[in-house]
Amino acid sequence: MEKEGSGCRALLRDEKRDDLARLYRMFSKVPDGLPPIAKIVQEHVEAAGKVVLKNREAKISAPDFKETGEAPDFIKELLELHERFRALVTEQFAADALFQKALKTAIESVVNEQVGKHKTAELLSCYADSTLRSGGDEKLSDTQVEEVLENIVQLFSYIEDKDIFSDVYRNQLAKRLLNQRSVSHDAERAMIAKLKLRCGAQFTSKHEGMLTDLALGQDLQKKFQDDNAAKDEAGKLPIEFSCEVLSTAHWPTYQVLKPNLPKAMARSIDAFTAFYSSNNNMRVLTWIHALGHATVKANFKISYELQVTTLQAIALVNFNGTQDQWVPFADVQTKTGIDTNVLKKVMHSLSCQKTKVLEKEPANNSIDPAKDQFRVLADFQSKTRKLKIPMASLEESHNPDRIEEDRSFAIEAAIVRIMKARKMLSHTNLVNEVMAQLHAFKPQVKVVKKRIEHLIEREYLARDEADPSQYKYLA
Repeated sequence: MEKEGSGCRALLRDEKRDDLARLYRMFSKVPDGLPPIAKIVQEHVEAAGKVVLKNREAKISAPDFKETGEAPDFIKELLELHERFRALVTEQFAADALFQKALKTAIESVVNEQVGKHKTAELLSCYADSTLRSGGDEKLSDTQVEEVLENIVQLFSYIEDKDIFSDVYRNQLAKRLLNQRSVSHDAERAMIAKLKLRCGAQFTSKHEGMLTDLALGQDLQKKFQDDNAAKDEAGKLPIEFSCEVLSTAHWPTYQVLKPNLPKAMARSIDAFTAFYSSNNNMRVLTWIHALGHATVKANFKISYELQVTTLQAIALVNFNGTQDQWVPFADVQTKTGIDTNVLKKVMHSLSCQKTKVLEKEPANNSIDPAKDQFRVLADFQSKTRKLKIPMASLEESHNPDRIEEDRSFAIEAAIVRIMKARKMLSHTNLVNEVMAQLHAFKPQVKVVKKRIEHLIEREYLARDEADPSQYKYLA
């Protein structure tokens, strides 16, 4: 097995698959013959994984490299690594449990090692997003999408930080659904079903709820359109208007802004609010303008249709009638009622990007609320009549503070569940049972200890007077 030129390591290195299959059949007949081979296989997979991690490290270290939340090449290498050795274990080692465990241990050690500022869970979710998002880098058939999603979920099963993947995935799913950028709802459901199979219904309940909300929203929207169509000309809405009604429990938390809406928008919102309240008088609507989008007609030398966010539309409408006048940032803010930090992103998107419809003074690439002023770019021209003007997202795809807070709740809930059933337990046994119960992430022992102390302070638990290492549950 250890022979340099023809031993097990050499066969793995040179991918001598027939010889490896023979090796397995021979040693399976020898008592305790397979464990040493499984150990060599594990070490070989770990070594191959370290090469992938070093490649990622070298790429990040390059002076001209800017690290983002996406690393498709790195994820592709991990997927290829897993697929290659999974096939080896299945075919050459007859899917033997010993070798499956060796593969699991090796892959876990690779995918849970963080290289750079983004965890593999976050990068894997972004790769899933690019696969499920229409207009992504690669054009894949339905069959190819299905294969990629299956490989992603298989790799996901080795990740310790499953809650981080879930959080990022939910935010990205929301963007795909609300911006109508999914390759198909069938693909979204297939991915959720795969995650549900591995992690249970609780893990995917919010994702499923999001799809259900949209399905119910289509019926609601149709009723609203029919209601509007039945009105006389004076009562009908002045613009085409539609909205999605989302339940707070399923969707991510979004920033609530209260801008000064143009009359047509305000009237449309009031009309929908009145329609919804007449059917659901016990529910309150909160409008999330940061997620909205609009089509604005822009009359330059010729007319263009600008596809913008609701906030961009609000800002643009306030430039009607200004002609060649310069409008200071402070005046734009007064008219729109948009928070300074948000308005900076809005005005940057309209005056500093490739497609700019506003001119900025001074002409630099940053926004200074104290000095900047804007006016309509009178000589604006474009080869296409329909233009999309992107804007930087106001929401992060991953909030570490929220993850830590959710983990604290999960740890405390597990502690209370265990102690309620056991009534009395030692510190060591309690920590071990908590670690065994939490599958979405692997908490540090010191964090579990901290949550136990917190529960003692809140009188859920108490230390035994005779033996301080024993905890008892306080009903």
